[in-house]
Amino acid sequence: MWNIFNPRLSYSQIYLTPYIKPAEKHQKTALKKRPKLEIITYKKDSIMRNMGLRKYPWLITILGLIFFWKILINPGKMIYWSFSDITLYHSPMKFIIHRAFNTQGTVPLWNPYIFGGTSLAANPQAGLFYPLNIFFLLSSPDQLFGYLAVLHIILGGLAMYFLARNIGLEKYPSFISALVFMFSGQLISYIYEGHFIFLNAVWIPLAFLAYDKAIINQDIKYASITGAILALQLFSGGIQLVFYTVILLFLWTLYNMKKKGLYILAVALLIFLGLSAIQAVPTYELLENSRRGIGFSDPMSYSQPLSHIIGLVMPYFYGNIFQYWGGGDFLGIFGYAGIIPLVIAAFSLCARKNRYVRFFIFLSIFAIVLAFGGPLREVIYRLPGFNSFRAHGRILLLHTFSISILAGFGSKELVRRIRVGGARGDALKICFALSIFLLAYILVYYKYTKLAMEKDLLLNIFLFYFLILSFVLAATVFSKYPHKTRLFKAVLVLLIIYNLWLYGMPLINVGDPATIYRGNELLDFLSANAGSNRVYATNYHDLPQQITMRRGIQSLGGVLEPFILNRYSTFMEAAGNYTFEGVSNSIPPWQVYSQRKTYPVASLLGLLNTRYVVTRYPLNNPDFPLAERFNSTYVYENLRFLPRAFVVHDAVYASDGSEALSLIQTMDPASVVVLETDIWLKLAPPIYNETVTIFSYTPNEIVVHANLSNPGVLVLSEMWYPGWKAYDNGRETDVLRADYTLRGVYLDEGPHEVRFIYRPASLKFGALVSVVTLLLIFYIGREALQLRG
Repeated sequence: MWNIFNPRLSYSQIYLTPYIKPAEKHQKTALKKRPKLEIITYKKDSIMRNMGLRKYPWLITILGLIFFWKILINPGKMIYWSFSDITLYHSPMKFIIHRAFNTQGTVPLWNPYIFGGTSLAANPQAGLFYPLNIFFLLSSPDQLFGYLAVLHIILGGLAMYFLARNIGLEKYPSFISALVFMFSGQLISYIYEGHFIFLNAVWIPLAFLAYDKAIINQDIKYASITGAILALQLFSGGIQLVFYTVILLFLWTLYNMKKKGLYILAVALLIFLGLSAIQAVPTYELLENSRRGIGFSDPMSYSQPLSHIIGLVMPYFYGNIFQYWGGGDFLGIFGYAGIIPLVIAAFSLCARKNRYVRFFIFLSIFAIVLAFGGPLREVIYRLPGFNSFRAHGRILLLHTFSISILAGFGSKELVRRIRVGGARGDALKICFALSIFLLAYILVYYKYTKLAMEKDLLLNIFLFYFLILSFVLAATVFSKYPHKTRLFKAVLVLLIIYNLWLYGMPLINVGDPATIYRGNELLDFLSANAGSNRVYATNYHDLPQQITMRRGIQSLGGVLEPFILNRYSTFMEAAGNYTFEGVSNSIPPWQVYSQRKTYPVASLLGLLNTRYVVTRYPLNNPDFPLAERFNSTYVYENLRFLPRAFVVHDAVYASDGSEALSLIQTMDPASVVVLETDIWLKLAPPIYNETVTIFSYTPNEIVVHANLSNPGVLVLSEMWYPGWKAYDNGRETDVLRADYTLRGVYLDEGPHEVRFIYRPASLKFGALVSVVTLLLIFYIGREALQLRG
């Protein structure tokens, strides 16, 4: 038995090495043969060990490149879907950052092109502090999104591989875990939808790997690494996935029941908060000033309906992206980790005594219950933290993560059973159970009458059973030939790849940026005539921000913005002449324009420097003469629009925002400013014509030249927001909240150069905390190295 317990032998050798059974325990011939056999095996093992260490990571990389072949063979094109967040939001955002950096030599911290202006530095979706986003500064951003997806999916696969190796799996099972995770339906669907959640998700395996080491070794070094990985998650543009990752680490801490487990978690979270402060502090400030900071009236909105649980085994049960009939939004392969990986993961039950297997079975069930779990879900979603987010179906990423690990353990057990010829019966039992579940579901929900729907359903059933039968056939055949284990491993990999690529690869498409962002006659007209003035559309689809931002057109509207300023949203309800209760990511909310016509108020839009209004119906308002018409789209000029900067010499004072908004609607904003301050200003009417001009305008700085005959208030039609500083002839002065949502500065008579600069104290404080935390990590690392030495 010395051969079996030799520490140099791998798991595969124990089962694959031919065993010579001696006739008697002390038979000399047997003793002579064993050392010779062991020596030959060890030489082979040495070669395979070195090859195996490199083979699977290379395979993961190569398969990742093959999967994204459309991106790699089209270097001039971008990853594309017409309603993708990349197309509509991230690409124009990265475009203006790239343009500002290359034309002005600075990174813009403020975005003046949508919603009347909003903070870029405070918006985590902008990803200003994510290290890999530096490439967007240096190269054309459109093409980089595809390469970013390729890089992160491969990174996610490698991270899962090394995590599986760390928790005790051999190379092949770890490779299986990597394949399931990196090509899982949820990760690929996020790329298709353009959600940067796929950037956050690939860091989950590394976070768990570092934290597991911290728990086992009670080592704050690994706890610090965990905190750094969580910070990278936040920097990549996601808060919700960070929250779910922390939930994962907390559950793992409780499961291990270590005395110092909570201490390790506390260290990791402190490091995370410290490193991420440069983003977290400005984001918190933005949250406090946004409508989202009020909270969601229904945190369960955009979550998974219970009926969509069938998507875990049959992703296109309710149709596809072109023909969807399942109710709500198309969720597609959301949460789908593959039917073959699911069957393989079921074999991990044979190793249920393993603490990792037990935990990930629990975690998978936990995620499914939260995503689909009815009454229990309703209770949990009201808890602190959970009630700050919507679309809690995203927690299925923890299910995908769990199934990936369990598939690794399951493949290990499956291969072992193939060797002893016992896999066929187990495979049949598992597949039979899945088939019963599917048939029962179809009987309960079979309400389909249209022929196209029936065909789509039948096609999905066919694919389901084709994959199931392929697996059963492979298990049956190779159970009869246990010496063909290597071939079975290859077949199993091919089945997994076929299963996941069948659903995932069609979602990866590319398009030509020149065609995607081409524009139309309406946008050409506004580019030529709007100048530096703003525009507004009663339907934001008429002014697509992905094109207006590229052309430098400043719009009052926008879409897909998670943090719209609360006062701005309220002001736009009055200016747009609509009401909306709740949180929306667009102006005007789609729930408004899709249900009724709205007739905007000229004076309030004019206060925001709005020169043109775009509608799909006549306004019949003398303040809005028709300027141009393009088919069914009307362009009206606002006769009451005010310049971006102007001076008034009369003020009224409001006790709060509600009173200020009411006063604005009853006064002429061109002659009276509404202020919310306890300091009464000394104002006097002008003696002669005064001049106010914008000398320079950049995202981070606006310079205004003014010459006043008497004291007045300079009103700048830009959003009031903490962090904007004003300097009058070089001296800092207060930025007043003017007309409910704008900026104002008190000026004496005479010439003035007023410089508005965006220098948020929240960003400075956050940066200081992050630097101090980084120095602390270096200190901890140095001390650890000295102790090791």
